[in-house]
Amino acid sequence: MGFFSNFKISKKNMNNITKNKNSFGSLPIYSNDYNEQSNEKIAIFLDKYSNNEILTNDNDYISTLRFWYMIPHPFSLHKQLISEGYFEKSDLNHILINKTLVELKKIANETNIKVAGKKADIISQLCENMDDYNKQKMIKNSKLYMLSKKGNDFLNNYSDFIVLAENYMWNINMDDLKKYRNKYGESLSVYKIAEKILINEINHNLVCETSNSSYTICISLAKLYDDMNNIYESTKYYLGLLLISINFGPNQNSIFPDIYKKTIYEAMTNNDYNAVPSTITKIILKRKELLSNELIFSAYDSVKNSCCIYLKKEEFFEMIKELINNNKVNQKKYLEIIYSRIK
Repeated sequence: MGFFSNFKISKKNMNNITKNKNSFGSLPIYSNDYNEQSNEKIAIFLDKYSNNEILTNDNDYISTLRFWYMIPHPFSLHKQLISEGYFEKSDLNHILINKTLVELKKIANETNIKVAGKKADIISQLCENMDDYNKQKMIKNSKLYMLSKKGNDFLNNYSDFIVLAENYMWNINMDDLKKYRNKYGESLSVYKIAEKILINEINHNLVCETSNSSYTICISLAKLYDDMNNIYESTKYYLGLLLISINFGPNQNSIFPDIYKKTIYEAMTNNDYNAVPSTITKIILKRKELLSNELIFSAYDSVKNSCCIYLKKEEFFEMIKELINNNKVNQKKYLEIIYSRIK
């Protein structure tokens, strides 16, 4: 990987990078071996630009490449990967697929080809009737590239890393994957490993500390199950997020309990305050056909030990019933209940 071979990093900077093992943007999720990190950065780039035009300069590429994934010169990297065979020029069909309907009709007009029908029909007609000269001209002038077999094979080898990179909120890394596969088997998927880790974390988050992570873990689980197409389990954790939110789980602090109590009081007395994010209630309402008694009670049990939950299971059930019937929750009523039970 010649592009990264001249990239130097000082020992001091590397020490700073490795201090926080769980932060994704500062590299350690990649690998403890910096020589391997270049491969992982290439995998990130191939994933983000698997079907794109080569752009003009670094600033034309998404800023996350430079500032999050620490790829300082994406334009140069793109050119390097093209020259090394990770990308190949798109064929005519691929070029046309990436055109708009208006652009396709303009091409048809310029090449004197009669077309009709939907976009797929027009693409088929152009591919079939365009002469070799115009085909080669269009391919030559196109800046559109797609992954070659080499690029696809490389990306497949780093598929687990790409999943982690796209879901950095899981707060797990490649070392976690190795550890769990050594213990439970090499066939264990990255999703199943993430599930094991997150379930373990939320089940053992029993004490309210200065920095409470139960809310973040719950979000991660909800999104993880969405990715696994397990809508039932995903909905359970969105319900859990509602319960943690109304109990102000992320604000709980065993060192400064008065601050937590004051936060609840201010929310309770502010008629315009929403303790529960509207995005959560909207998702739950879209899935209300799934909301059985069993699911609601299971949601309560799944997060009841992740932070201090002051609402009783029956009260939480009434809250969800109220949400279904009225498309909203009387949050003040439940905040008053919580406030009355804070010691």
